Amino acid sequence: MVAVKVLSKDGGADNDPQVARFAREAAVAGGLSHPHIVTVHDSVRHNGRLYAYLVMELLRGEPLSVVLEGGRLPLPEVVRTAACVADALGTTHEAGLTHWDIKPSNRRCHVG
Repeated sequence: MVAVKVLSKDGGADNDPQVARFAREAAVAGGLSHPHIVTVHDSVRHNGRLYAYLVMELLRGEPLSVVLEGGRLPLPEVVRTAACVADALGTTHEAGLTHWDIKPSNRRCHVG
Protein backbone atom coordinates (compact mmCIF):
# COMPACT_ATOMS: atom_id res chain seq x y z
CA MET A 1 0.00 0.00 0.00
CA VAL A 2 1.26 3.46 -0.93
CA ALA A 3 -0.06 7.01 -1.05
CA VAL A 4 -0.03 9.05 -4.24
CA LYS A 5 0.18 12.85 -4.10
CA VAL A 6 -1.00 14.56 -7.30
CA LEU A 7 -0.01 18.15 -8.00
CA SER A 8 -2.57 18.97 -10.68
CA LYS A 9 -5.48 17.40 -12.57
CA ASP A 10 -3.63 16.96 -15.86
CA GLY A 11 -0.29 15.88 -14.43
CA GLY A 12 1.35 19.20 -15.17
CA ALA A 13 3.76 20.35 -17.84
CA ASP A 14 7.55 20.14 -17.75
CA ASN A 15 7.95 23.90 -18.18
CA ASP A 16 5.54 24.85 -15.38
CA PRO A 17 7.55 26.40 -12.50
CA GLN A 18 5.33 24.71 -9.91
CA VAL A 19 5.98 21.31 -11.52
CA ALA A 20 9.71 22.05 -11.66
CA ARG A 21 9.74 22.89 -7.93
CA PHE A 22 7.68 19.77 -7.22
CA ALA A 23 10.16 17.63 -9.20
CA ARG A 24 13.14 19.13 -7.36
CA GLU A 25 11.49 18.56 -4.00
CA ALA A 26 10.62 14.98 -4.99
CA ALA A 27 14.23 14.30 -5.96
CA VAL A 28 15.62 15.72 -2.71
CA ALA A 29 12.89 14.23 -0.49
CA GLY A 30 13.46 10.84 -2.11
CA GLY A 31 16.98 10.93 -0.69
CA LEU A 32 15.94 11.81 2.87
CA SER A 33 15.76 9.22 5.60
CA HIS A 34 14.20 10.43 8.84
CA PRO A 35 11.70 8.85 11.25
CA HIS A 36 9.35 11.85 10.98
CA ILE A 37 9.50 12.37 7.22
CA VAL A 38 7.42 10.27 4.85
CA THR A 39 9.46 8.07 2.52
CA VAL A 40 9.15 9.09 -1.14
CA HIS A 41 9.39 5.99 -3.32
CA ASP A 42 9.11 7.50 -6.77
CA SER A 43 8.15 10.43 -8.94
CA VAL A 44 7.02 9.26 -12.30
CA ARG A 45 8.16 10.04 -15.84
CA HIS A 46 6.45 8.63 -18.88
CA ASN A 47 8.03 9.00 -22.32
CA GLY A 48 10.51 11.43 -20.77
CA ARG A 49 7.82 13.77 -19.44
CA LEU A 50 7.37 14.41 -15.74
CA TYR A 51 3.90 13.75 -14.41
CA ALA A 52 3.46 15.70 -11.21
CA TYR A 53 2.80 13.04 -8.65
CA LEU A 54 4.72 11.24 -5.95
CA VAL A 55 4.45 7.69 -4.75
CA MET A 56 4.98 7.74 -1.00
CA GLU A 57 4.84 5.57 2.04
CA LEU A 58 1.26 5.22 3.31
CA LEU A 59 0.94 6.43 6.89
CA ARG A 60 -1.90 5.29 9.09
CA GLY A 61 -3.55 7.54 11.63
CA GLU A 62 -5.63 10.65 11.89
CA PRO A 63 -4.52 14.12 10.82
CA LEU A 64 -3.84 16.47 13.71
CA SER A 65 -6.83 18.58 12.59
CA VAL A 66 -9.16 15.64 13.37
CA VAL A 67 -7.47 14.99 16.72
CA LEU A 68 -7.88 18.67 17.65
CA GLU A 69 -11.63 18.48 17.02
CA GLY A 70 -11.75 16.54 20.31
CA GLY A 71 -10.24 19.47 22.19
CA ARG A 72 -6.83 20.64 23.25
CA LEU A 73 -4.02 18.17 23.55
CA PRO A 74 -2.22 17.73 26.88
CA LEU A 75 0.93 19.86 27.10
CA PRO A 76 3.34 16.87 26.93
CA GLU A 77 1.68 15.76 23.66
CA VAL A 78 1.92 19.30 22.26
CA VAL A 79 5.62 19.49 23.13
CA ARG A 80 6.32 16.02 21.68
CA THR A 81 4.49 16.83 18.44
CA ALA A 82 6.22 20.21 18.08
CA ALA A 83 9.61 18.55 18.68
CA CYS A 84 8.89 15.94 15.97
CA VAL A 85 7.89 18.63 13.48
CA ALA A 86 10.90 20.83 14.31
CA ASP A 87 13.28 17.88 13.99
CA ALA A 88 11.85 16.91 10.59
CA LEU A 89 11.92 20.52 9.36
CA GLY A 90 15.54 20.84 10.45
CA THR A 91 16.44 17.84 8.30
CA THR A 92 14.56 19.15 5.27
CA HIS A 93 16.11 22.62 5.61
CA GLU A 94 19.60 21.09 5.81
CA ALA A 95 18.79 19.31 2.52
CA GLY A 96 17.77 22.62 0.92
CA LEU A 97 13.99 22.12 1.04
CA THR A 98 11.35 24.45 2.40
CA HIS A 99 8.06 22.85 3.43
CA TRP A 100 5.31 25.02 1.94
CA ASP A 101 2.31 23.30 3.47
CA ILE A 102 2.63 22.91 7.25
CA LYS A 103 -0.86 22.56 8.70
CA PRO A 104 -2.83 20.41 11.14
CA SER A 105 -4.53 18.47 8.32
CA ASN A 106 -1.18 16.87 7.48
CA ARG A 107 -0.51 13.60 9.28
CA ARG A 108 0.47 13.81 12.90
CA CYS A 109 3.86 12.83 14.20
CA HIS A 110 4.25 9.24 15.39
CA VAL A 111 7.10 8.18 17.61
CA GLY A 112 8.08 4.53 17.36
